[in-house]
Amino acid sequence: MGNREQFKFSFGYVFSLMRRYSSGIALIIALNILWSLLQICIPFLTKALVDQGIENRDKEIVVLILISQILLFIGITIADIYRKWLLRHIGVRVNLFLIVNFLKGIIRKPFTFFNVHEQGNTVQHFNDNLRIEQFLTNNTSDFFNALIKIFIYGVLLFIFSVTLGWIFVIFNVLLAIWVSLCMETREHVDDLRFEVSAEARTELMELFTGIIDLKSYNQEKNRINRWDQVQSSFSSLRLNLIRLNQIIFSVINGLAELRDILIIFFAAWATIDGTMTLGTLLAVQYILGQLNEPVNKLIEFLPQYQDAKLSLDRINKAITLEDPDDDIVYIDNVPRSADIQVDNVTYSYSPNKPAVKNITMNIPFGKSVAILGESGSGKSTLMRLMLKLIRADDGAISIGTKKLDIISSEQWLNHCSVILQESLLFHRSILYNITFENDESKVDKERIYRCLEKCMILDVVESLPQGLYAMVGADHVNFSKGQAQRLLLARALYKDVDYYFLDEPFSALDRITYRKVFKNLREELKNKTLIIVTHKMEVAMKMDVIYLLEEGELVESGTHESLSTLGNRYTKIFLSDEED
Repeated sequence: MGNREQFKFSFGYVFSLMRRYSSGIALIIALNILWSLLQICIPFLTKALVDQGIENRDKEIVVLILISQILLFIGITIADIYRKWLLRHIGVRVNLFLIVNFLKGIIRKPFTFFNVHEQGNTVQHFNDNLRIEQFLTNNTSDFFNALIKIFIYGVLLFIFSVTLGWIFVIFNVLLAIWVSLCMETREHVDDLRFEVSAEARTELMELFTGIIDLKSYNQEKNRINRWDQVQSSFSSLRLNLIRLNQIIFSVINGLAELRDILIIFFAAWATIDGTMTLGTLLAVQYILGQLNEPVNKLIEFLPQYQDAKLSLDRINKAITLEDPDDDIVYIDNVPRSADIQVDNVTYSYSPNKPAVKNITMNIPFGKSVAILGESGSGKSTLMRLMLKLIRADDGAISIGTKKLDIISSEQWLNHCSVILQESLLFHRSILYNITFENDESKVDKERIYRCLEKCMILDVVESLPQGLYAMVGADHVNFSKGQAQRLLLARALYKDVDYYFLDEPFSALDRITYRKVFKNLREELKNKTLIIVTHKMEVAMKMDVIYLLEEGELVESGTHESLSTLGNRYTKIFLSDEED
């Protein structure tokens, strides 16, 4: 059996979540029944008002019926308000479960999934979640309410006149057939609407995330024009969907009007013939008035159900992840103080060119290792493989005697401290950015200050009015790239673990600051495994072991001294162009 809980987003799953609120749903059903029973009385009171009160000129009966109708109206209103509030409460709670499980499914995706395009799609999926919530809270309530009303008033209509009842049934069947015929076209337009809307969100996200580059190259207007084009396409699709709905409901309204005209005509004819009383005619008119709204709600429910189903299908497709390791039973304990062994590992982002190819390396525990190479040589990819952020296409990585494949990512990363090129500071306090803790009582402040000092950023933090509690990005608390990188290094250093993986951790630091920070890190982590991805020879030469990568392949390994003596690739590429 797999170790991961699987969720399939479907109406069955949604209703299984709703069963958690069975007592509330039972109360909603009871209120629906009470509400319906109260409404049943109204047409009979209307008939009695005319046939007994007015014809017999009995004012007491008229007053009594009036008081009864007022009391019924108050009871119906209270029951309806409470019923809708309960269903909205349940719908919001269920949707919260859906959103959380959706996020769990998205987070399970591999590291390579999280590009800007997929982020735009993911944000758009939150609109799908809101549409499902709307369906659960309003549309579902209206649907069941409409069913009950149609059943009750339909039966009453048959009681007053079988002919009128059959006219009502035949026309409503025609309405349902018409709406069903339009569903396929609506589905096609809705899928296009989602795609274009997601593209518009992607364009907007790129506009903000890349604003510095866009401004530097005077591209703001071009990108805004591009967003305007996408948004125009989105608006056109929305208009098409509105137009389609207008056509659908114009036909619906036309059939409904014809239905009501025929019913009133036959009722009036029966009244003239004397087979129906005037009170019954008024009761029929009241029943028609009460049936129009639920019939419309029932007809509207079909496209609303389709919208919710399309949203569920899209969400389900978005979180689907075919993982061959789903059936693996992971070990609970990660080997401590263990070597890292990489055996013949290959990984490709695209099928034609591997990013890393047949790499074998051994990293003894407690050693400092440099993964050296020029841009595009596969350094960062190799680190991500060792962190299990991506999975090797071939080969294996072991921690001690245990394969990394049988160690859960969560357990493994608990023993690792990481800086990636994508690492960033969050719009939270500096305290949170260092510790990832909101609860101050759970942090070691003395260790925080020590880490900030070792990373040469303590004076900057202490100069802020709020110090550790200053919010990054708020109240003009912004950091240069070098300062932000030192805060990220402090974050990595604060986590007291066995393995440290740092990808180009000094790229934004000046040479003097880099040397001081690097020296402090080496001292602090001298009994830890330290792996640094770098293209700086000055960093690599001070590490215990150097692995040199070229075009995804491991071409040399050894110490700085041994590689310098060899006079091969390491010497030709780096020593011939050593930094001043």
